[in-house]
Amino acid sequence: MFALALSLALGPAVAAQAPAGDPPSPLRVSAPVRSAGIYHVATGTWTRVPGASASAGPDIVFANDTGGSYWTGLLHEDGAQWVDEGQLPGASSPFGADRECYRVNGFQLSYGTSALPGSLSLALDLYDAYVPCTDPSAPGACTNRAGTVQVDLPESGAFGGLAFWTITVDLAGGAEIDVGADAAPCAPGYDGVIEQDGFGWGATPHGARIGWLLAGDPDWTVAATGGANGEIGGGGTYYAPASGSCGNTGLNASDLWQVVEPAGGAITLPTGCYSYGYSNVLGCVLGPNKPFASFSFRLFADDVPGAACDPVPDVAFSDPALPHCGTNSGSNPSGPARITYAEDPSGVTAGSLRIVDGPAGEFSMVVCSTGPLTTGVPVSAGLLYLAAPLGRYGQLAGNVDPSLNSVGLFRPDGVSESLFGNGGPSGDGFAIPLQVPPVLGGGTWLPGDTVAFTAWFRCGTASNFSDAVRVQLR
Repeated sequence: MFALALSLALGPAVAAQAPAGDPPSPLRVSAPVRSAGIYHVATGTWTRVPGASASAGPDIVFANDTGGSYWTGLLHEDGAQWVDEGQLPGASSPFGADRECYRVNGFQLSYGTSALPGSLSLALDLYDAYVPCTDPSAPGACTNRAGTVQVDLPESGAFGGLAFWTITVDLAGGAEIDVGADAAPCAPGYDGVIEQDGFGWGATPHGARIGWLLAGDPDWTVAATGGANGEIGGGGTYYAPASGSCGNTGLNASDLWQVVEPAGGAITLPTGCYSYGYSNVLGCVLGPNKPFASFSFRLFADDVPGAACDPVPDVAFSDPALPHCGTNSGSNPSGPARITYAEDPSGVTAGSLRIVDGPAGEFSMVVCSTGPLTTGVPVSAGLLYLAAPLGRYGQLAGNVDPSLNSVGLFRPDGVSESLFGNGGPSGDGFAIPLQVPPVLGGGTWLPGDTVAFTAWFRCGTASNFSDAVRVQLR
């Protein structure tokens, strides 16, 4: 029962769907769009110092940031995936790109919400092959998921009301995702048609509703190659720095987006393809009368050309775990506990784990697996996202060396602190030893090994688990 793996849908390119119809009319942004700061996925921490910069970049590889005066409204509901699209050009394309694979190390997006504090998180999937306005999980679709990121999102405030945020997510330090260009791997190479060259990003909120700031204005931004093949946008990037005065439209961003509703979930917009019917007669300064149906999104990557894509994501996350039994004074009381990973550039350890938002005063322990992530198997009061074979860093695994023991205790702030003095760089969590737990065969972890981690913790008389992270060691 532990053998269910995350799957990638690969197949020939298929034609994009026709729009299912117009969604409810877009709304004017009714409050200032504020910077939420920089969220560092590898450590699960924030930087909120004015003027601070992320480690992401230095290359901007996709820029869709024109607009900002309209948004979707609170249509994006808990558990539904919304997928937007564009193109990441490869070296075989005419856009001046210098690589066929991008090591993506950050992204930036803008949204609105009325969610209360501690209630909102987001799973973001990056697809390096995606046909615009199709269900990524549809059989036979030209779709390949390059990786998934879990992010805790800022909400509206203690008294509700709408708040609008721009958040920068930093993937540097072990959470980077290799993303192939021009629809790799199921339609590799430049074809000149977005159905065979597209990439996508799919966002799934958990816990509350959100809405997306709309962006993109093809009538008022520069096309990267002058539109020789009908392409739009592409400016504001390392391969096409020229941009119109209105900002940037993402290369080959389409005037539509896809909604994929979960089975049995609430339905604000049924599964299908949506558009506002773009009609811009006013110009970007005054704003369109029907805005472009694309979401504000920027994608960052390092500047190393010529690297081959690694088909295994460096870091992939499970779905959020179940709420736990206790409370804490952190940002997400009684919500799911989370686990994050950071690599160790020195190679002395296999990296470090940090476990947050757990129940104060309860014990935790790290469990690991060399198998795939699962969709979650009920165990006691939680969901176990790891598949067999399973091991643990603790005395029950035969580890007599205290440095191999991951048992910790959740502090009042919900962060697990090691009871054996072997925390990570922040002093809490767990520094993963190079030794493999005996039940997984013993020996030493090596670069290229793929291992998944979760945190077991006590919930009074029951047990629970955090979400899980699957890591390809460097």
